[in-house]
Amino acid sequence: MRRNELSVGSQIKSGFYKLYDDYTGNFSATQEYTDPQIELAIAKHEGDTIPGFPSVDVLQYLIAPQMEKLRYPAH
Repeated sequence: MRRNELSVGSQIKSGFYKLYDDYTGNFSATQEYTDPQIELAIAKHEGDTIPGFPSVDVLQYLIAPQMEKLRYPAH
């Protein structure tokens, strides 16, 4: 292997990084949600939680659509 050539493993890793170029830099998973939408999610998933601490279901509810976006490039 020449000094300026990338190994096969490095080439594969680089390809995986390119899949998610749109999600690096200034991307924020919460940028699409407004405060009222987050408050609605918290109210929707209230239950037997400790007062002042939202349920983990709120996180799952809000993050699921964002995680779904990551599925497409990998497939």
